[in-house]
Amino acid sequence: MSRPIQSRSLHSQLHFRNLGIVAHVDAGKTTLTERILLYAGRLRRPGEVHDGGAHMDSDVLEQRKGITISAAAIHLGWQRNEVHHGIHLIDTPGHVDFAIEVERSLRVLDGAVVVIDAVNGVEPQTQAVVRQARRHGVPLLAFVNKFDKAGADLGTAVASLQNKLGVRPVVLTLPVFDDDGALEGVLDVIGGQHLRFAGEHGAEVVASAPSDALAVALQTAQQQLLDHLADVDDDVAAAFLSDEEVSEATVRQALRLAVLRHDLLPVVVGSAYKNIGVQPLLDAVCDLLPSPEDVHVDRDDALLGFVFKVEHGDHGAIAWVRMYNGDLAAGAKVRLSSSKRDVRVGRVARLDAGKLEPQDAIVAGDIGAVVGWDVPTGATVFAAGAPAAEPLESLHVPPPVVAVAVEPSRRGEHKALAAALAKMAAADPSLQVSSADGQLVLAGQGELHLEVVLTKVQQAVGFDVVQGPPRVQYSERLTGTAEVRHRFRRQGGGPGMFAELLLRVQPIDDVEQAFGFESRIKGGAVPAEYLRGVERGCRSALAEGPKGFAVHGVQVVVLDGMTHVQDSSDLAFEKCAQEAVRLAVAKAGTALLEPMVRADVHTDVDSVGTVVSEVQRRRGQVLALDDVDHGRCVTARVPLVETFGWMTQLRSATHGQASLHMQPDGDAMVPAAVAAQVLND
Repeated sequence: MSRPIQSRSLHSQLHFRNLGIVAHVDAGKTTLTERILLYAGRLRRPGEVHDGGAHMDSDVLEQRKGITISAAAIHLGWQRNEVHHGIHLIDTPGHVDFAIEVERSLRVLDGAVVVIDAVNGVEPQTQAVVRQARRHGVPLLAFVNKFDKAGADLGTAVASLQNKLGVRPVVLTLPVFDDDGALEGVLDVIGGQHLRFAGEHGAEVVASAPSDALAVALQTAQQQLLDHLADVDDDVAAAFLSDEEVSEATVRQALRLAVLRHDLLPVVVGSAYKNIGVQPLLDAVCDLLPSPEDVHVDRDDALLGFVFKVEHGDHGAIAWVRMYNGDLAAGAKVRLSSSKRDVRVGRVARLDAGKLEPQDAIVAGDIGAVVGWDVPTGATVFAAGAPAAEPLESLHVPPPVVAVAVEPSRRGEHKALAAALAKMAAADPSLQVSSADGQLVLAGQGELHLEVVLTKVQQAVGFDVVQGPPRVQYSERLTGTAEVRHRFRRQGGGPGMFAELLLRVQPIDDVEQAFGFESRIKGGAVPAEYLRGVERGCRSALAEGPKGFAVHGVQVVVLDGMTHVQDSSDLAFEKCAQEAVRLAVAKAGTALLEPMVRADVHTDVDSVGTVVSEVQRRRGQVLALDDVDHGRCVTARVPLVETFGWMTQLRSATHGQASLHMQPDGDAMVPAAVAAQVLND
């Protein structure tokens, strides 16, 4: 079996894993991470979320609230079949308000473990993180956790994976219970062994032959695994049809290829809290998930990296960087996609859950940090002096859905507050800071998101921040398509400005895409160096539509243009595009949309009618009524604006029996009567 090894430098990309842990809140994700660190030798004893002692939740606010707020990274080692594997592990938040942390982590990871509760199965945030993983092509393993809980059922959990995620799950370990119904080990389907976890914190894995009763379950699970593999692998299918025995090595290789192709989702079971089933999960990570060599970026750049996160702390700005090609060495000069000049790399370090381990370089395939690097999130790193090249795809940032007006509690501190908020927004792309009539407005992903941000801001500035009531961020969507030819000309003292554009605005079918830009310019009518200015002007124009809100889901197609030999410039085309898009959007027309949430309300049977009435009173639509452990679950789609204060009212109306979880669920057209009120306000 496997045993922990000391962390070591990345000596082989083939035996290295950039791994993420993702889940719905309360699925046991951070507890699982703590056990992984324990068995890998990074901890002497595991920390627990419920007592604020989790190693990866190093922030004081995380410890106080008992949730993960920011992604945390750590390096560890694991030995599998006498081969040393390095694992760079990122633990991500489970709460929907901090989805940007999951997004930027999955943007640079090669594989991930999705954790689900054995009783609750796939929950709304699980579906969201799996969609994010699919967008980035990240292969997954599933860990079905909490088999120590009453009501845990493997069949139900696997069915939820298949039905709610649209995957083909294959079970690699089965839960084993003692005569009293308590979880006491797992059955290794491929290896054919009964595994128990003994010693302090279950660190010792004891393997034995399965009993006769377990042998029957094992044979059934092995047959199901081979059936799935035969559907996706020709070698297994050929052996299967010929009644030949399929070797363990062949099974593992076929399963690995199926995982890399996203054909199958391997499922490992256990209870992280009870120290059962975690080591087989680590083995599966090493056996089945990709290395950096499997998912390398096919580019010719000698040096290529991506800045996926920037945070500010005791060490100043710290940039998290994933390197794809070449090594990012301390003291070297590099070129960033966000700058036309070379910049020097500061101190380089390995991330260790809030601490920094100095090192000479971030090598290809690895993730590390550059200390003192206050650079834009989403910047691509190139070699020094490199010619302009296409940057790597940036982060998918969801638009904010909730905003609050804020002001300092002390007079004369407006600039200090604005500067602190701007720094937070630079580090967190899902935040937006604006000023309306001299008042600062902070917009983010939810009330908890804004609460956490403002708490950190108050700690930074040293005075209280007064905030107004939350309000939702409405948006506009095109109701039609329009073309506009527009000429921008300005004459006066100094050089003139001239630009002409013919462009079209049209709705985007993909509801998650806020903006698209396409150039169909032919014959150099608009030089390529001016197109960046055109795109900037388009984005700027869409920040406020005819109804006063940001316009989302717009594809701008530039069809033609005209330049002046002396007066055309990047700035002139930016101004021209800005005016042209505003004219085109007004011509196409827009509708007012509001953000929606999917709400899951768990309550007792007697309170179901009360909950349904509450949903309808809030302009919501009931989608499903399901039986759940100890009650019913009412699933509904509700306008976000109607949910403020809902939890308090639900608890009162159901005598404390209801719990509420909400997940963003796109947007919907605002009813005419409500729209009139919004626009009048």
